[in-house]
Amino acid sequence: MCFLQKKPSSRHCPVFFPLVGVILLAGDEVVGHWFDWPGKPVDIDTVSDEYGVQSVPFFQYLGIKTYYGDINYAKEGDQQLPWPISAVEEDVISGALYDAFEAMLPDTAVLLYDPYSEINGSNWLDGFEVDETVTIAFTAQPNPDSDFEVDTLAIGFYKEDESLNNKVVFLGFDPYIY
Repeated sequence: MCFLQKKPSSRHCPVFFPLVGVILLAGDEVVGHWFDWPGKPVDIDTVSDEYGVQSVPFFQYLGIKTYYGDINYAKEGDQQLPWPISAVEEDVISGALYDAFEAMLPDTAVLLYDPYSEINGSNWLDGFEVDETVTIAFTAQPNPDSDFEVDTLAIGFYKEDESLNNKVVFLGFDPYIY
């Protein structure tokens, strides 16, 4: 059984790398599977029995305020299209990527998340509104044809917790590690 999974399924197992003092949690299924992919934003602090589960303290610990599932999807086939994601200037994790792309393509400094063309994997991307306890490393905009009424969402973020002497990184997309 997977960590943070309410029902067994190898298909929906998030990648979880517990290292000494560091946790890397990645995969668009991490939050989506928990709430059965509701197709609408989920406010983590006020989750009720509507989803069959109560609020998850671990998601709150991660700094997640609102979950937006599959932000790049509006119609069949969207999961096979590349989707632009942005690194954050001067960020310790993504800042070097930002600088490199800015130097090469100053007007379009974005990465393309495209697992479909690389390894025939679906391109699902989850976005989040986060609280002030985390630092955002990657962002993306929802599909303009979707029902999400937000401009830009965090898709990768991290926090350092001195009280627990650890670091936590969360990526809302599949890293496709094989």
